[in-house]
Amino acid sequence: MIQKLSNRILWCVLGLLATGTIADQVTRAFTTSANVVLVVWLGISLLAVLIARTFAHDRLKLPKEIAPDRQTYFRAAIVAAASAFCAYVLNDARQSTVLFQSAEVVAVVIALGGMFVAWRSQSLSRDVNRLAELPSDKSSVSPTVLTLCMAVAAGMADITYRASTDDHYYVNLSTYIYDNGVIPTHDTVLSNQYFNSYKRFSSWEVLWGLISRVMHVHPAYLLYLLVLPLAAALSIFVYAKVIAACGITRPNIALIAITTFLIFDGAQGFTFGSFQGPRIWQGKSFFLAIVLPLLFVQIIRVLNVDRNTA
Repeated sequence: MIQKLSNRILWCVLGLLATGTIADQVTRAFTTSANVVLVVWLGISLLAVLIARTFAHDRLKLPKEIAPDRQTYFRAAIVAAASAFCAYVLNDARQSTVLFQSAEVVAVVIALGGMFVAWRSQSLSRDVNRLAELPSDKSSVSPTVLTLCMAVAAGMADITYRASTDDHYYVNLSTYIYDNGVIPTHDTVLSNQYFNSYKRFSSWEVLWGLISRVMHVHPAYLLYLLVLPLAAALSIFVYAKVIAACGITRPNIALIAITTFLIFDGAQGFTFGSFQGPRIWQGKSFFLAIVLPLLFVQIIRVLNVDRNTA
């Protein structure tokens, strides 16, 4: 029950944010009206639902999770070690233009990889029935453990204080949209769009402002009291998917260890840990906590299908 409900909520949230991002990017060239963006957002959402129901109902069935062989585990260990080393170097290195440009290149590569995985998932779906599926009791986290871990993550995200200077800028934009129904193009922190400001890069501020306006809930309440616990819980659910895709034989212990690590590891952000939950309302945190693990799940599935159908 908890798996099905979480899965539906997860894909609804992803669809909502994806269509909202497209709507914001499309309307930037001709309007700053929140109502116009909402109408375009609704139209794109309905179109996405129609396309999904028409073309993707039978073609996007995902391959079943199967146990990787030892070579796959060995390669994963190498990638993990290399990633940890790169993270250590980037953490100690001074911020520079080269690092930011490198991050942009990595983001583009990840996006292209996601497109490739989606294509391979469709082309290989016809071979799913020939694969050996892991028993559900060996590859899936129990509903009780999953519920407890999600609840702990949601609770810690909601009570952990991790302020940032980003709050004054980004939440302020969402609040301005909520109050005025207009998407700002100039400064809203020190003036009412009188001074020039940074060019708006992401679409998240607009999305939260529009959702707040529709729900008649202040963006601060929406982000800190609703989005934080929901997204943090979904991030744990996504890691349960990663565990199942990897075929880990002790999934309950693995998920408990992951949840504990996320909450207590590190010493950043003026809190006792590096848990991403308190900042998960930001696009970069949401991407790292939810989108990337989902991409890893699809990559693992495609690699396993290739190995078993070769």
